[in-house]
Amino acid sequence: MENKVRFKLHKVKKHWITIAASSLAIGASLIGLGQVGADEVKPETTAVISPENVVSDSNLETSASLITRTEVAPTSTVVENTSSAAVSTDTTPTNVATQPTETTATQPSNEADKKVETAQSSETATTDRGAEPATDKQNTNENKSEITEVSEHPLSGQEISITRGKFTSDDQGNWYYTKDGKNLTGWNNVEDREYYFQEDGKQVKGQFVEVNGKNYYLDDHTGMLLVNCYLDKDGKHYQIDENGVVTERTKLPTNITGGHFEANDKGEWSYITEQGEKLTGFQYVDGVELYFDKDGKQLKGQEITVDGKTYYLDQNTGALLKNSYRNWSEKQIISRYKTNYIYHTSYFNRDGIRATGLVKTAAGFIHYFDENGELLKNVAVNVGGTTYVFGERGRLARKSFIWDKVDFTFPENVNFYYGDEKGHAVKGLQTIDGYQLYFDKDGRQAKDKIVQIDGKTYYFDKNNGRMVKNQWASVNVGGISPASKDYRSYYLGNDGAAVTGWQDIDGKHLYFTDTGIYASNGIYSINGKNYLFEKGQLVKDAYGVVDKPGAKVRLKYTYRTNADGEVLTGKQIIDGTEYIFASDGQVVDGVVRYDGKLYLVKDSKIEKNYFGAFFSKNEILGGINFTGIYGTDENGVLLEGVQRSLDGQLHYFQPEVKSVDKPTWKEIDGKRYRLTKWYLPEHHAGMYTTIILTNDTLKVDDKTYTIDNEGVATEFTAKNQFVRDDNWNWYYYDTDGKLLTGRQTIDGVQLYFDKNGKQVKGSLVDIDGDTYYFDKDSGVMWTNSSLTLNGMTYEIDDQGRVTSSLRNTFVQDKDGDWTYLKDKGQVATGWQTIDGIQLYFDGTGKQIKGERILIDGKYYYFDKNSGELLRNAFHSFSSYIHYFGNDGAQVFGWYTINGHRVYFKEDGLQAKDNVLLIDGNYYYFNQDGQLLVNGSAKSYNSLYLADSEGKLLSGWREIDGKTYYLDPSEKHYYYNRTASIDGKTYLFGSYAELLRNDTNYAYASDENGIVRTGFYRTDKGYLCYLEPRVISDYQPTWKEIDGKLYHFEKSTSLGKHLYGSPITTNATLEKDGKTYVIDENGVATEKVN
Repeated sequence: MENKVRFKLHKVKKHWITIAASSLAIGASLIGLGQVGADEVKPETTAVISPENVVSDSNLETSASLITRTEVAPTSTVVENTSSAAVSTDTTPTNVATQPTETTATQPSNEADKKVETAQSSETATTDRGAEPATDKQNTNENKSEITEVSEHPLSGQEISITRGKFTSDDQGNWYYTKDGKNLTGWNNVEDREYYFQEDGKQVKGQFVEVNGKNYYLDDHTGMLLVNCYLDKDGKHYQIDENGVVTERTKLPTNITGGHFEANDKGEWSYITEQGEKLTGFQYVDGVELYFDKDGKQLKGQEITVDGKTYYLDQNTGALLKNSYRNWSEKQIISRYKTNYIYHTSYFNRDGIRATGLVKTAAGFIHYFDENGELLKNVAVNVGGTTYVFGERGRLARKSFIWDKVDFTFPENVNFYYGDEKGHAVKGLQTIDGYQLYFDKDGRQAKDKIVQIDGKTYYFDKNNGRMVKNQWASVNVGGISPASKDYRSYYLGNDGAAVTGWQDIDGKHLYFTDTGIYASNGIYSINGKNYLFEKGQLVKDAYGVVDKPGAKVRLKYTYRTNADGEVLTGKQIIDGTEYIFASDGQVVDGVVRYDGKLYLVKDSKIEKNYFGAFFSKNEILGGINFTGIYGTDENGVLLEGVQRSLDGQLHYFQPEVKSVDKPTWKEIDGKRYRLTKWYLPEHHAGMYTTIILTNDTLKVDDKTYTIDNEGVATEFTAKNQFVRDDNWNWYYYDTDGKLLTGRQTIDGVQLYFDKNGKQVKGSLVDIDGDTYYFDKDSGVMWTNSSLTLNGMTYEIDDQGRVTSSLRNTFVQDKDGDWTYLKDKGQVATGWQTIDGIQLYFDGTGKQIKGERILIDGKYYYFDKNSGELLRNAFHSFSSYIHYFGNDGAQVFGWYTINGHRVYFKEDGLQAKDNVLLIDGNYYYFNQDGQLLVNGSAKSYNSLYLADSEGKLLSGWREIDGKTYYLDPSEKHYYYNRTASIDGKTYLFGSYAELLRNDTNYAYASDENGIVRTGFYRTDKGYLCYLEPRVISDYQPTWKEIDGKLYHFEKSTSLGKHLYGSPITTNATLEKDGKTYVIDENGVATEKVN
């Protein structure tokens, strides 16, 4: 029987209400609802472990400048066992199924927090639950807990919840709520809970209330309005929706009684019915809802997933957790000596389903739970186009600030939000606590930011976010490194708007741009003209330096202004000197093009009649760079082509002088020129320049040339004349044009030419067993004189024979060098075998020791102590190691050492860990210098495959079950990148292995290794877009693809080697004042009301 006691009718906030009193208790399905308004259960002593009782609202600061707290997890959830859990409920079901206590089989609780994926079998559904008209799990209208919009205080109608009052009681046990010295009356929302107080202030409890034809119920103990729960009263069963409206339940579960629990030898419990059958699936046993797996084993202390919904079973009783929070922690081992706990909170609704999305709990609190059921705290969430702000307990933040990150290591990464009286994120310009603040379109508070509002510029303080007035402000719009920072300064006026134009501030006449930027140091445009400013004032008729941000160093650029401060550009005459400035006014160095001509300028000054090395300023690293050797005419225009410069020599200008390391032929306009190093150093650079030979004859290889005054070379046949080569060695051609060799008399003078025709000068020569000396300048053979070489004095007779009184002996000079005198006292030169040892003596008779020298086109090395020729051995010269073969000559090219085929490069170094192109084929030599043959090898990021001759293979290859694309030329690198091959783009790994169905460096590939494009779902489940590189933005952004609109979130890790912006799915967002609904494929469609 439902007992309704009628009271006086009251009108509160346009609602007619009737209050009915009853003393009957609420049924077992109700929970205790946190803070209450009676002494029976005081808020500060409640046993409920939930976000509601962690921190009181009265402790929250509402001013952003006072927020310094970090998030602290509830102490009640700190446990040693990483899988332990705490459940938030302060009522215990009165009809818990009784399980026997036996000495042979006790029932331990299962390991907590272990998620078990379970599904009811069809047999269970038919046998155990089929007789019911409908079950709690089946009736979708009854187990709804998620909401798409918040119903705000439906009965009290208050916009702001009442806080910082207190509950008091009289000696009759009646309760009152006092605020500012007055007792509340009628409907009121206190601490986010709805209560009703009579006209005399007495709180109403345990009564049905009818308001405008709808029934509500006030809790027996707390007096709060019940929402989102079940109610059993007077033998009837009710359900209460998220707004507190009470309706009678018509579909109830079957309650099983008469059976018994029993345990197996593992301590696993089952329930045996009166018919002897084991229960499976969800079952009401003695009024308590339990769950049994397909084998009939009761599950406890774990989450289970059934038909896509997640439930939690008490670790002691196995009862399905309903209308309760669940708090648990995970232990995270950071280091050997440091452990961290990660705390989690979930909520299970009246049907035991873990809540997700926007949820109103039975206590009337509104939370947001993510897709994993995790309570979100200190976060702003967009739901249905409305942004809600949730505080540190996960409750709506009303008239208060929240911050979305409690790690203040990088303050710029912390976003502040402010919730209005409904907990909605405020946006735009707001006045809060008397201060003007600004929040962007997503609700983020502007701090240390410049904001445009109605065409004016404002700045909001970096600490408290308040609008700054009557003072200076600077904002870094560049990077975080010192080199990349780029500060913009503003002066904010009386109304907070940045001043513009010319202003008199602190006695100075300063300029600000149309957007309020202070002309501190830089180029600013006024009426279409560019002016140079320094500290807000014009730089007139002078040079000025502008400092700009760079990647690694600050960049400094110089400008020149006229008398009005306007930046000069193009060709200008200053004090009679011509200058050329860049189109943007920069002072420039080097070669510049102006009016179709190339000029050489130094600090923008035109260099006229110039020849020499030129050094330009390095704007990035500082200092100067050598740019080349140039020549200019009388107007400063660069010389080009074959031109005679100020040094009187012909040069080839391109426009810098063509430089060669060795004499080279160059054909220009069909004419042949000989380019060579000029023996006089270029005086500016301390280096040799390159000239074109003129007025000379020259031997090159086996041909002779005559070169005229313009440098043009013509081949001719030399006869009866001396001709030099590029190294200033002289040759003589006879009347038939043939080279002379050996001993010759020319114009009555005895000379000597070696076997190649080169005239001998300043050297001893062994001719037919006798030694002769030829003058170092003229090459004439000496006679009847004394000769001193290397500290040794020799006599020369009238036949030119050089002799000594010593015979068959070594002689050491004062410098420690050795000479050998043969059997007639002749000085030994060239190759000599003495006492069976092969030695070598130069043209002065000095023995070569410890030197590598060139002899007849080959290099040889002679021991530093004995002078013996080195054979079949390596020798180190500084950091270079060379090998000398069986004949003593240094080895170049292919060679075999100890049975291994090796190769020596042009510089004489052995090829090691190197790929070489030899005679059109590529070869790989390992770190020991051995040739790779019939196998594969890895080096750095490359893999090589060689055939039986050691030739490296190319193209697609299968090696050890992996596919590689080999290119030994390394003209293209295929490791850790994408590459186009035969018109298709492939993705490769660290050794050029083809990546199939994989990701690497922001790319993804298909089963053939071809780079994917378009939409892609990652291994973490993110939807992204490949172009083919994954789209990545530092801030959320909207993009249109193939005519459809998509929202991309801030970049994050999407999966293995994939960092980018995920596409938002299954959400509702605001854009340009419009609401868009986003489906599971990320397609955003405008919501039409």
